[in-house]
Amino acid sequence: MPIAWARIASLLEPLYPASKAEPAWPPLAMFKALPLTVWCDLSDVKVAEALEDRPSFRRFCGFSISEATPARTEFMRFQARPPRADLTSIDAPGIRTMVTIDSDFQPLHT
Repeated sequence: MPIAWARIASLLEPLYPASKAEPAWPPLAMFKALPLTVWCDLSDVKVAEALEDRPSFRRFCGFSISEATPARTEFMRFQARPPRADLTSIDAPGIRTMVTIDSDFQPLHT
């Protein structure tokens, strides 16, 4: 089943607005990096490094080859930041399939 990324993006956008001081990384790109950490057994540091030099990871998360990617601390902030709604309530086609591929994967802030 294809994943409805546009639907997920529309649900994530209001949950992770930019702070007043700086622009935010696209919430969907940050969200897409989370399963990569599980599927590829990568820490936040390693997924940040992989996004810098692996075209497949960049493409999956939605970053162009010339675009900057988030630093490791950005992934930690994204995961630690309490959302304004329960992300487990995201019910878009394909998302349950994506997150249940690995039984150890836990949705954000469960």
